[in-house]
Amino acid sequence: MKLKSLWWAIALVPLVTAGIAIYPQQRNNKETDMPPAVAFRILLGVGDREPAVWDGEVTVTPGGIQRLQGWRFRSEQAAGSKTSWTASSGNSPGQVGRLAAGQPLPLVENGVIVSTTTLDPGARFDVKTKQGDFSFQAQDVPWGVRKRFLEGRVAVDRVPNTLELAASKEDEDFPAMAQGEDAVW
Repeated sequence: MKLKSLWWAIALVPLVTAGIAIYPQQRNNKETDMPPAVAFRILLGVGDREPAVWDGEVTVTPGGIQRLQGWRFRSEQAAGSKTSWTASSGNSPGQVGRLAAGQPLPLVENGVIVSTTTLDPGARFDVKTKQGDFSFQAQDVPWGVRKRFLEGRVAVDRVPNTLELAASKEDEDFPAMAQGEDAVW
C-alpha cells in the first residue's frame, strides 16, 4: 500500500508543477478594446545617398493624434511626444562594414507611424521636417496606394492600426492575439 501511495505522489508532482507553470499565462485573459483609428506610415529619407536629419512633427485637423511610433528607429532616434520625433536616414543597426568591391552600404529609410482618432476621410495631415514640409488628406492615401512627397524622398501609405499588448522589454516568446468583432484579446 505504501508503494502505491509513493507511486501516486511521484506521478502527481509533475502534473501539479505543470499546472502551476501554465497558470500565469491564463491569469490576465481580459478583453482589450481596439480603439477606432486610422494609421499612416510616413517613410523618411527614401533614396537618400547621404545621411540626412528628418526631425519633424505632425498635426491632424480635425481630430488628434492617438499615437506616434517610430518605424526602423535606431537607438538615438525617438518619438518625442504624440506629435514630434527625431530621426535621420542612415545605415540600419545590423549593417556593418562595406559591400564587396569597396561599395558603401546603402542608406535605409526610417519613419513614423501616425495613428489618428479621427475617422474623417477629409482629415488633413500637416507634416513638418528638417528637409521640408508637406500635407495630405486621409482620403488621398487609400489602402494599397503610396503617395510621394518632397521629390520622392518621403512616401506615405496606409497601414493597419496597432495596439501594444505587452509593455515589457522582455522577450515575448509566445505572442498571441485574437480579434473579435470589436475587441482584441
